[in-house]
Amino acid sequence: MASICVLCMGTSESSLHIFLHCNFAVVLWQWLGGLLHTVFDRTDFLAIFRSCNPSWCSQVKELALAVIIHTFHTIWMARNVIRFNNAKLSLHAARMKIQTLIAASADMVKGVTVSSKETLEILHNLRVE
Repeated sequence: MASICVLCMGTSESSLHIFLHCNFAVVLWQWLGGLLHTVFDRTDFLAIFRSCNPSWCSQVKELALAVIIHTFHTIWMARNVIRFNNAKLSLHAARMKIQTLIAASADMVKGVTVSSKETLEILHNLRVE
């Protein structure tokens, strides 16, 4: 028998559900899409990566990759905190964790910044200056 998703308590737990279709994940992807000026295609895992705009400068592309990886990690850790520690993790806490991880990653990004209006808005949204 499949386990129920502890993030939404409404659907059987599967990788696709936890990371892409669960309401908890959907809200995070929509929020991040707003920050990056994109809509994340949540059809499958590769679609998430293909949602990145190919016209972004290399700095934004690298940050977007970090955002995606940090989001998957944060969703998984939220699931584990609830499942194994019987704790709760709010969407606000998940957003703050992702923003903290983005800030830590920003210093390691080696990409080139093109000073377009969109790039500057995305960097501002991600709190990377």
